[in-house]
Amino acid sequence: MAAPSAMHGSKCTVRSISLPTRLHPHSLRIEAELNKLKAWEVSCASVLVSPGAETIQIGLAGVMELYNYVEELIHSPLTRQALLCHQHRKLVEEALDGSVTLLDACGTAKDILLMTNEHVQDLQSALRRRGGDSSIESNIASYICFRKKVKKNISKCLGALQRMESRLGSSPVLHLDHHLAVVVRLLREVSGITISTFRSLLLFFSMPAVRKMFGGWSLITKLMPMASGKGQKIVNEVGSVDVAIHTLQEQLHNSDAKVELQVTQRRLEALNVSIEAAFLYLKMQDNVAAEKATMEMTILALCMTQTKGTKELNNLRALEPSSTLALGKISTGLSGLQELHQCLEELLNLYSTQQALSHHQDKKWVDELLDGSVKLLDICGATRDVISQFKENVGDLQSALRRRKGDVCIESSINNYIYWRKKMNKDAKRLLAAMKKMYNKGGASPLLDQDHHLSTMMRELREVNIMSISIFQSLVLLLSTPVLKPKLSRWSLVSKFMHKGAVSCEENAENMKELESVEFSLGAISSEEAKLETMEIARKRLEGLEVSIEGLDKGLECMYRRLVKTRASLLNIISH
Repeated sequence: MAAPSAMHGSKCTVRSISLPTRLHPHSLRIEAELNKLKAWEVSCASVLVSPGAETIQIGLAGVMELYNYVEELIHSPLTRQALLCHQHRKLVEEALDGSVTLLDACGTAKDILLMTNEHVQDLQSALRRRGGDSSIESNIASYICFRKKVKKNISKCLGALQRMESRLGSSPVLHLDHHLAVVVRLLREVSGITISTFRSLLLFFSMPAVRKMFGGWSLITKLMPMASGKGQKIVNEVGSVDVAIHTLQEQLHNSDAKVELQVTQRRLEALNVSIEAAFLYLKMQDNVAAEKATMEMTILALCMTQTKGTKELNNLRALEPSSTLALGKISTGLSGLQELHQCLEELLNLYSTQQALSHHQDKKWVDELLDGSVKLLDICGATRDVISQFKENVGDLQSALRRRKGDVCIESSINNYIYWRKKMNKDAKRLLAAMKKMYNKGGASPLLDQDHHLSTMMRELREVNIMSISIFQSLVLLLSTPVLKPKLSRWSLVSKFMHKGAVSCEENAENMKELESVEFSLGAISSEEAKLETMEIARKRLEGLEVSIEGLDKGLECMYRRLVKTRASLLNIISH
């Protein structure tokens, strides 16, 4: 209880942190807490060495109180809406990196406190037992070794905090709306004072370790006397223990070692009390920081996910459902669709999304989610089957052309291909009808009564489903173009539209889609003139088509796995 009162009683005058407007009921409290902590920071800077344990406890208590108010500010609908509407990647990354760095620093400080407490208790036990100088010396040596190791860890952590501090405010906030600009500045102030608090705590434990010089006094007693000219204590609890341990180490074999034992015991007890009190504050601070970091990451990750998803959606909107798209374009669309569904999965895995879904399980749109995921899986699976059959038939045609065992064998393979294409067209019509039905049902359930995050998530999901249907439509439309019909053993109409020779075949097929180009070349095989050339052209076009189909097959396979994973995430969320 003494900690907060000490802070309130500070007489230090510091510049007020004025916010442009009172955007939230807790903004005044946040401002007041920041000013108190600024005063505490000034008082810490006025001492010659790192502040004592009691002073650090005051700082930890103030930061913990500050984060309680910050949490309520970030949770406010106005702040969340501003974060979602103004998606600035640099600001998002700054906030996420800062949260991780502060969590790491808090965790490091906790570990140091625990290990220091353990070594202090070991030293106390050894001094109480007094089982011989060798036992005490062993514990002292272990403590000194630990202190050296801790100093290295502290140095790394202080470096990370310094880098974070130098990056604070690197991203401008001039183009943000007023509310978000104030929130960003406020969070930066909070991060800055938190860095200062953790730095003071880490410096508290980084007093120079005990070092011997020619069997005499260590440097610590020369550089850090117990009192200044004014009688002010300038060595904190850790430094005091270091001095006592060194002195005890020097006097163990002398007659006055008993006095040094008592002095060391008293200082160890004082340090132990300080550590336990600081650990309680730090444990609470760690919990608050973890909650705040999780909350920030949830909200800001939502911004990043939506930004990335919007970019992918805009890229895919250029691929309207049409039979005029090339296979390469559709393959690119499938890759973009996978990225889009990955963004959707990240959105579903957010804690806030899972909470919203678990609290609204009696709505019609839950059935819409599950039904839509099943139908997309069915459509993707049916499209995969079509592509697999296409791959198989193209392979058979290539084999027939490579063997060149006569017109009858080649024409038989072509006729089989045409027969399969007719059957595939019928299946494609049914598949397109199912897609159209699902497309028309998209967005049937109203979202007016849902919370903002849930409505945003549902809109994103519907957009993703519609875009998925659009890409699958384009692929099926392309594969279901009319086939060239043979008449007897010849291709009808084809020879009427063809100029003589393979060169004209090449010129006419040049601007066609891969599939039509292949069928055009297959039709040209019926021409008795230049048959070898047209067979070679057909074979090359089949090879090109096979490469394109192979890419589509792989893309659909990855897409199918992604859809299965997304559906599993949905089922897990709704079932809990």
